[in-house]
Amino acid sequence: MLDPYIVLICDAASENFENGDFFKFYVWFKNSGDNGFVGIYLCIFMTSIITLITTYFWYRFMVGYYMNGRILDLYRRLSGNYKAFFVPMDHEVSMKYLQWVITRAKKKNFTLVSEKRAIKDKFGISRDVNFL
Repeated sequence: MLDPYIVLICDAASENFENGDFFKFYVWFKNSGDNGFVGIYLCIFMTSIITLITTYFWYRFMVGYYMNGRILDLYRRLSGNYKAFFVPMDHEVSMKYLQWVITRAKKKNFTLVSEKRAIKDKFGISRDVNFL
């Protein structure tokens, strides 16, 4: 994303105005008899387009794919309505209930049973949910 700007700084610092990558359009248009400012305009235009495209892809990667989308999840949790997602509270399951579940699992030989039910959400849309 910052490569064109680093090339500009390196070419300007080494005073490579004739053969530097950032100044080649200017030199080519100046040597062909035209105004060299057309080359400056083209170079700035292409650099800005490349910067915009790479910034967009970097943003999409950081928000959607980096750490499996945890940044987007964090943003949704911080800015969303508290009823829009479920965050379990501490001590949500009592000790008595947990002991009952463990005893029942031991009686059933630790087998897990899953079933799929169609449940309507708050908008009335029917969704399939897996229960264990």
